[in-house]
Amino acid sequence: MTTTLDTLAGTSLVETYLDAHPETRHYLHSTLMGKLRSGDDLVDKHLAPMIDAVYRQIRDLVDPGTLTQAQARMYIEELGERGKVPAHYILYTNALLSDLGLLVNGHVPAPETATLVLLHQVLVNSHMPGIIAGGYYATEGVAIAETEILRDITNRYGQLTSGTSGKDLKALTYYYDLHLDEDHEAAQVGGLSVEAAHIEGLAQFIRKSELYGLDLPQATEGFLQIFNGMTHWWTQLAYRARDLN
Repeated sequence: MTTTLDTLAGTSLVETYLDAHPETRHYLHSTLMGKLRSGDDLVDKHLAPMIDAVYRQIRDLVDPGTLTQAQARMYIEELGERGKVPAHYILYTNALLSDLGLLVNGHVPAPETATLVLLHQVLVNSHMPGIIAGGYYATEGVAIAETEILRDITNRYGQLTSGTSGKDLKALTYYYDLHLDEDHEAAQVGGLSVEAAHIEGLAQFIRKSELYGLDLPQATEGFLQIFNGMTHWWTQLAYRARDLN
């Protein structure tokens, strides 16, 4: 069944996925209770496939190619990287100014964005290393999918406002290639883009939790906290976009 904003009423993308994949629900429950301890299985058979499937649904909910100018602008304003890496935020906001003439600096975030920022602040202030490791794996695990969606949204905005997109948006192209292009000068790990290397690097803390002295149930908890928060954020933005139409 196709997931829509209407069918999500009263539930979430993560719960919908777990309902359709009881083996993953069982694995998460068992890991949280300390009964299963394979970080490799947790990442490869459950967390990574869940990220991939849920973010395909998010792309369908957002549907960048059909957005109006107001909807695209809303997403762009809310998808800034405040609270993450300052240098990336500056690069991104300057690219928006350069290519689209779009000022998002100082934008007051929507409540769902403020909630997500709060969840990240709680994460980084945790005294439990496992929680932090799992949460950051969730943050980076979705980064490629989110960046690709954002690229399609800014392309849509460029098409609607100036008839330009893709390589014609030079500063934004550099920003996206910096994160996604495996051949970019910033890519330091052979065969992997910057974001792909970040994902695999953080996955190692879950795969080898015992080696790093991390508690796997804690890491699972941290992942679920942030992954649920991020998917909820996207869903609420999609509802907000629908209200703008």
